[in-house]
Amino acid sequence: QIQSSFGQGVAVTPLQLIRGWTAIAGNGTMLEPHIVSKVVDPNTKTSLTSKAEVVGHPVSNDAASGVRDLMLTVNTDPVYGTSYSTSGDSEQNLAAGPLFMVNGEPAAVKTGTAQIASPTGGYMSGSQDYLYSAVVMYPAKNPDFIFYMNVKIPTESWTLKYIARVANPLLTSAEAMKNDLSVSADTDTKAG
Repeated sequence: QIQSSFGQGVAVTPLQLIRGWTAIAGNGTMLEPHIVSKVVDPNTKTSLTSKAEVVGHPVSNDAASGVRDLMLTVNTDPVYGTSYSTSGDSEQNLAAGPLFMVNGEPAAVKTGTAQIASPTGGYMSGSQDYLYSAVVMYPAKNPDFIFYMNVKIPTESWTLKYIARVANPLLTSAEAMKNDLSVSADTDTKAG
């Protein structure tokens, strides 16, 4: 359908969205995301640990790298960057410049603004009747982390500042714990 080329008529879960973005973060290698890394039976002390599972190679390394470069521009370009703030926000403790920063380094970002289907047909038409979202990857050049958040019909204006207020400290904490969180890819898994 014509509208699917710009995102309408497509429905995915946040986990499916993250799965697709792993290919961009992983230089073309798509991984199956896991929410739980380990389950331990408190009675028997046995555990089940998830391993990284390669599920495909939908894009080339060059394409993935190019997309990450463009995502970095979204956060760093003062003219075209949709997550670049020219004014900052002292109330939100955000300086002018890239909204998504981890340890003083700009992250790669894809922002989104989606119309919401109306129960009576068509789309809702209020000034804030949108689903605003951001996919954030850090570090930008070779990501270890992918963050996704959306806000549906927000009551505050310019929602990206609020998403950044959540994303930045979470990604900073994740980066600090990176060595404890590492999971190696299962090299025996065949790509489909």
